[in-house]
Amino acid sequence: QTAVLSFRAEGWDCEELGEALAARGAAVRAGLHCAPLAHRTAGTLDTGTVRCSFSAFNTAAQVEEFARLLGQTLR
Repeated sequence: QTAVLSFRAEGWDCEELGEALAARGAAVRAGLHCAPLAHRTAGTLDTGTVRCSFSAFNTAAQVEEFARLLGQTLR
């Protein structure tokens, strides 16, 4: 099984946040993720989200590194 984190950040366009995270080395995707009906249900059809996925092969250190990069980017 894998974990998928789909989120928005106040004050950020999801595409811009995705690009900013990618510039710091994070592999994320931004937008509607080929799932407009899911976004309609979630209330994010107009904005999209940023999505990252983790698997059994990711380490706790990698998850913590993503959290650190996200925090730095949002500051």
